[in-house]
Amino acid sequence: MPDPVQHSKLTKAVIDFLTPYFQLPENASKSLIEKYCCYPDDFLSQDKNVYESIVPYMFIKNGIQFHYLPDTPFNELYRYWLPKLEEQRLEKPKQFHNNNFEHAKGGFEFYLNSIVKCFSEDNYTEGAKFAGCLLHMLEDSSFGAHSLEGPYGTDLFVLERLFEEQDDLSKTPLCILTALDCSKIKSFEYVPKLLGESVQEIVMHLYAAYVKTVSRSRRICFKIVQNVYNGNENENPALVQEMFANTIKFCTDMLFSVWAIANQKFKDSKHLKKISLSKLEPFEFPLSGSGGYRFLSYLKDIAVNSDIKKIPLQLKLDNKIISFDKGISLGSHYEALLYYWIPKGLYLTFEASIGLHPDSLNQKSGVKIQLINDGKTVQEFDFNEENSSVIIKIKKPQGNFGFKISYTSGYPHQANIIAIGNPILQK
Repeated sequence: MPDPVQHSKLTKAVIDFLTPYFQLPENASKSLIEKYCCYPDDFLSQDKNVYESIVPYMFIKNGIQFHYLPDTPFNELYRYWLPKLEEQRLEKPKQFHNNNFEHAKGGFEFYLNSIVKCFSEDNYTEGAKFAGCLLHMLEDSSFGAHSLEGPYGTDLFVLERLFEEQDDLSKTPLCILTALDCSKIKSFEYVPKLLGESVQEIVMHLYAAYVKTVSRSRRICFKIVQNVYNGNENENPALVQEMFANTIKFCTDMLFSVWAIANQKFKDSKHLKKISLSKLEPFEFPLSGSGGYRFLSYLKDIAVNSDIKKIPLQLKLDNKIISFDKGISLGSHYEALLYYWIPKGLYLTFEASIGLHPDSLNQKSGVKIQLINDGKTVQEFDFNEENSSVIIKIKKPQGNFGFKISYTSGYPHQANIIAIGNPILQK
């Protein structure tokens, strides 16, 4: 929850990192640091003139300002089931909607398109206003107390309920976190990374970076409060430094990328030609699977057995056990969905090895995996002990893309490990 002074410091750090690559005109840069990065807070004003001057730069969806985004609701992912007796299975009565993803995607598209348009027309002052609003939201989300909210988060007051009440009310978790100061941050080096060669590609990668950075900051916030209560405050400067650096890096990547698109200059873009699906962030994912995944979601690059011990990510292909350095694993259930959003026309192919992990193969193993592309089922496989895996290739992966996992008809609820090995999106 940075105040205006902290927002200005964060934004200045972003601009400083970008100076070797491009420079905004001095008046636009100065105003971005001192004024525009505070627009989302200034918008919450009862002054008509202030409101009218800022409202053109606000993105509002369903009555929610692009400032503090909705949380990711977990309840529909694991809590609600009802029997479907005629099929001898359970089903989910409530459809999952990832409000965080929907708001983030809409806001990212609005601001990125606006910044690119302004910068490409050399209208840097207007572009800086839109950039200030987007930077403010990213900074709020990832530096300080607001990281408790948003993707995989909850309400701002959760730590007030989890920690013991304090006699000194100035030492409550929120008081500790809102007092964080980045004025004593040590300098560090960073080379910005291109997030995409189009706005839609940036949106996809920026959402993954946003979720990752906010999740890291949330854990750091918990540690900071814990350190204060345990008398280990001397450890907190390093944590604040880490949170600051993580925030600055992905904010720098965002602004570097929109500048590249506006000027059509794409150096060092080889890393975008071929990516692992595990690098992206799904908008729907399984939570509470079977066996070792009972209290887990999907996992990246590893699997776990029924004793919740880490095991290599593997599949049995052509009667050989193949291990994968990159990929995804999850536990089976009556229904398990893993869906990503892929921009249309971005990739030519998707390739992967999918099926049942060798550790869970037995005579009762039976799982159906449907491959979803652009919201439609394009391939379907029934895996069992004899036919446990396959190598797949899909052309033009796009839109709502991913996997729908269920039990093969007639098979009981069981502890299967689903493995997706080396899932590659190729331009």
